[in-house]
Amino acid sequence: MAMITQTFTDAPAPFDDPNADIIVRSSENVDFRTSKVLLALASPFFQEMFEVPQPAAATDGEEPPDTRNGIPVISMYDDRNRVCGKDVVEYILNSFYPAHMQLKKQPALSPKLFNSIVDVATRYRLAPWAIRSAIRDPYLLQVRPFMLFAHACYNNFAEEIVATAEETLRFRTEHFPLDDGLKLISGYQYQMLMDCHRRCGKISAGIARGSDQGWIASNAMLPQNHAPCCRDYRFGVYDWASRLDGSPPPPSWWVECMDKIAQELQPRPHASTISIHVRGMHKSLATASACTICCPFVDHFKGNFVAVLQQKIEAICHQLWRQIIKETAFV
Repeated sequence: MAMITQTFTDAPAPFDDPNADIIVRSSENVDFRTSKVLLALASPFFQEMFEVPQPAAATDGEEPPDTRNGIPVISMYDDRNRVCGKDVVEYILNSFYPAHMQLKKQPALSPKLFNSIVDVATRYRLAPWAIRSAIRDPYLLQVRPFMLFAHACYNNFAEEIVATAEETLRFRTEHFPLDDGLKLISGYQYQMLMDCHRRCGKISAGIARGSDQGWIASNAMLPQNHAPCCRDYRFGVYDWASRLDGSPPPPSWWVECMDKIAQELQPRPHASTISIHVRGMHKSLATASACTICCPFVDHFKGNFVAVLQQKIEAICHQLWRQIIKETAFV
């Protein structure tokens, strides 16, 4: 019977170093040429492995098993004892490679790839860089923030807890998904997540209603009071009137827009909530555009003012979560 000859492919730079002294091979037979020193610094598992005396090289001219051109070859295994795929190996190695040697950004992660990375990083006692980097993945932060929040809590990563918790504010509390990752956190941590969500919503809605106007740099950011666009409101955004000297009240389109933003921020206190609903305020903004005095301010409202308001909402929610981490037994 003819023997099957396996072929091996070298990984792209920076994992194609001809001076490498160790090769990490993936399940697809892609060889990542790297350094024992880097692996040992990143993980006590590899440090202990390399301290074990290795068998002497063969003297009959044959290539010893688990070597390639005289370089030792190792594989990393997942929690099911399967050899890791090239995407997992590349992400793991990139996470602790010197920054100046990383020639491309890490790819967006799928939930499946994220879980594989976490499993391997935990199994091989890797320094927290790989898991921290995966938790910060921009794509997963948008689509699976609860899974990332749970892993951040499980690993006691305070900065990542704040970053992921802020992204859960995209969701209404009644629409919190049933994510398997939540099995990693305690009931106390989940309850704190819910409570902080409600507190962020209340504060954010108050800001949109003008209760805290310290972030307004000048009255130039606000619409001018004039008839007939202003009328006496017996409800809505009262607090803005105090900034505008109280008489007359703000333009009606301003009151309607800010009150709508406040209503939407209460259940979803996230900067994206503002953008979404400003784009849908066609009727109110069309009324403002028809006024020669208000018209120049409409573009300013949709651009500069909304951007500043978003920054304020992000800052106040970030501050609240950092305070919770500092003052409670959250981690």
